[in-house]
Amino acid sequence: MNIPIEVAQQLVKEQFPEWKDLPISPVLKNGNDNKTFHLGETMTLRLPSDKRYVAQVEKEAKCSDPQKLDQKI
Repeated sequence: MNIPIEVAQQLVKEQFPEWKDLPISPVLKNGNDNKTFHLGETMTLRLPSDKRYVAQVEKEAKCSDPQKLDQKI
């Protein structure tokens, strides 16, 4: 599935309005599960490329949450 930059821009605008003016550009090499974009100079935005990959993204987000990692230690 091709995810246009406009979709990424709209999602950032709605969910992270403080970053809405940062430039967004596609990462040249992507995997099958996600489409990745550069967000500004230091961040990335990963979007699942298909509905079947949504659960994996949610799982990874939980695992990378610093507060949840601290609770496990």
